[in-house]
Amino acid sequence: MDPLSGIRVLDVTTTVAGPFCTLLLADLGAEVIKVERPGQGDLARELRPLLKDDDGRTISLRFLGLNRGKKSICIDLETVSGQSIFKDLVKLCDVLVENQRPGRMKKWGLDYANLQKINPSLIYASITGFGNHLFGSSPLSEKSAFDIIPLALSGFMDMNGEPGRPPLRPGGIPLGDYLPAIFTAFGVVAALRQRDKTGAGCFLDCSMYESILAILERPIAMYLGEGVVESRNGGRVPQPYGVFAVKDGYVAVAALGSVMWERLCRVLGKQDWLTDERFKTQEERYKNYYSVIEPELISWCKERTAAQVVEAMEKHRVPAAKVRSVAEAMECPHIKLRKVLQEVPLAKGGKKKARVLRSPFLMSCRDGKVMEPAPRLGENTIEVLTKLLNYNDEKIASLLREDIISAP
Repeated sequence: MDPLSGIRVLDVTTTVAGPFCTLLLADLGAEVIKVERPGQGDLARELRPLLKDDDGRTISLRFLGLNRGKKSICIDLETVSGQSIFKDLVKLCDVLVENQRPGRMKKWGLDYANLQKINPSLIYASITGFGNHLFGSSPLSEKSAFDIIPLALSGFMDMNGEPGRPPLRPGGIPLGDYLPAIFTAFGVVAALRQRDKTGAGCFLDCSMYESILAILERPIAMYLGEGVVESRNGGRVPQPYGVFAVKDGYVAVAALGSVMWERLCRVLGKQDWLTDERFKTQEERYKNYYSVIEPELISWCKERTAAQVVEAMEKHRVPAAKVRSVAEAMECPHIKLRKVLQEVPLAKGGKKKARVLRSPFLMSCRDGKVMEPAPRLGENTIEVLTKLLNYNDEKIASLLREDIISAP
């Protein structure tokens, strides 16, 4: 049995942060009902790469990967009637996840203060750029944020790149979206556990900004403890822990601590360094790293191929790896053996399939299940309103005529 089977999640999210959070919940067995705007839907439906399903409809592979296994209903939440439908759904849901612009849910009368009156056991999770006023006012609270904004404000980008060059958003990966998604999913599971004990729901506030700060633990500690402000240096640190050029590309080496230092000395043929006063302690090695140790390591690596470096390092149990491209990573036997990529239909009942990433966690206590496709826009509107809310045909027809809801 899936851990979250029987849990119903109302998903009012868009793009990456919210959908990735509810994807994790869906992969744990929750029923996720995604609420989208009629005629437009989630912005992620437009993201490349774009594929064609059996009927020639355009499917975003990004949307497929972020929303597989969910249901889609289209409700116009700008209308009183749409808000009424939404409140009917809230009564029957365990969790609500939203990442709307600050103030939008309150404008619609769908904020936690209102919805907890309808369903006191509701767990209401909000992902915003800078947090909710409920936990303290901030001059940034009303600021809209795509991931690059909190990355810039947190100090993260200032640390990434080469000296004298512009700050970087590493690899174009929206860490500012994925981090709060993971933290929020973790918070939801914890809140469900707490509700099992008390019967009461809660408001869960997750800030993109604070999620990024959470992973800056080391540089923030360096600043608070020693007043050291780390800036762009190409990712270098004063120890043999970094990326080094080889004859056919680059390798990553991770020789942390005194034990690894001794092993690295043997790899480099520098056993005399083991008794050298300049390298006796980690503090002394820090002082001499850039002037002595790193140049020797750079020179040693440049004379060898990636395979030779990795073999020599691993022989002495020093962690090392070739720096791969995404294409090379996807061809690694690990991906196939661990079934990291799995096929999912582009549309329900269709023959065309695409490969997407499974969730990174595997659990012996749950059965493996076949991945379901992402829903078409409004694919489940009629089903949900009929089976879950018991709306009759006449009411549904009226809502369709008034454009309060939509369905394919």
